[in-house]
Amino acid sequence: MNTKSKILIVLLGILIVLSISATYYRFFVLKDYDTYFENYDEEVNNSIDTDISFKQQMNFETKYAK
Repeated sequence: MNTKSKILIVLLGILIVLSISATYYRFFVLKDYDTYFENYDEEVNNSIDTDISFKQQMNFETKYAK
């Protein structure tokens, strides 16, 4: 076996180990991965609504507070 083929085999092995590790991480560490993003979208929408109502309240207070 020459040096080129040894290097390719090592790189292929590293690629396989990394893909298995990523799959393990995806399915066993991030169990509720999809749920996390659904909740994140709801949080973003709620914070946008809160931000808008806060700005409206500030405009109202600035306009009428004397």
